[in-house]
Amino acid sequence: MQQLAIPVSNPLWNQFKSGSLSISPQLHIVAINKTGNGQLPFELESEFSLVNAYTNRLGIDNTLAVLPKLVLLTSYRVTDKDIQLVESLRSNPLTTHIPVVFITSEISNHQQIECLHAGVDAVFQMTIDKYVLIAHLKALINSREHLRTVYKQNPALANDMHSDSLDRLFIKRARHIVLENYTNSSFNIDEFVKLMNVSRTMLYVKIKSLTDKTTSEFVRDIRLEEAARLLKEGMLNVSEVAFKVGFKDPKYLSKKFKQKFGITPASFRKGEV
Repeated sequence: MQQLAIPVSNPLWNQFKSGSLSISPQLHIVAINKTGNGQLPFELESEFSLVNAYTNRLGIDNTLAVLPKLVLLTSYRVTDKDIQLVESLRSNPLTTHIPVVFITSEISNHQQIECLHAGVDAVFQMTIDKYVLIAHLKALINSREHLRTVYKQNPALANDMHSDSLDRLFIKRARHIVLENYTNSSFNIDEFVKLMNVSRTMLYVKIKSLTDKTTSEFVRDIRLEEAARLLKEGMLNVSEVAFKVGFKDPKYLSKKFKQKFGITPASFRKGEV
């Protein structure tokens, strides 16, 4: 199965890296339309920010460049290359969480089963009502957003999830690595990248897409959570806790602790919550 490489020559990717890409962060989708402009309902443009492509290759590149909320492929018939596209997206940690939907006019029961086995989330006929289609797309996006919200509100849940979801395994592994190393003040993003065995960009983009945190924020928040646990035990003072969880400066711990929990470490230690 072909692994997807980050398309460094893709203009969209360069815009994404520079921060100049102006696409709605809420509901943007990559639309791979291989049937011509007239086949996509006009209402899609009013509900979503579309990143258009007219070939599978460009669709893959654009998906990697903007990491959309959903990939929508429209084709008169589903081909083996379309199945391979989905398998490639599902095999890449950057894109495995993105819902994929096919709209087609010709598809057999066998092909539908093939699509679902490959990882397609839904297959629709071109005759589907446009408003029903939009409702389906939004429901798929919302289901993925719910997963990200769970991680964001309670990252520790990742350790208790027994699903084989690649997203959950990725976050669980990332959290495990940080918990194994957070006491070391020299543990940094370079070391994190090395231990995760992924590129710096992949680690950043994947953690950001699942937790809405930067890589640094992800590591820092785990340190702060552990600091809160130690402070609650009351065995160490604030400075000792700071060094214990990998902060070189107790004042920096106090600043970030108050930003996260709304209370100073000293007050939290005394139970003044």
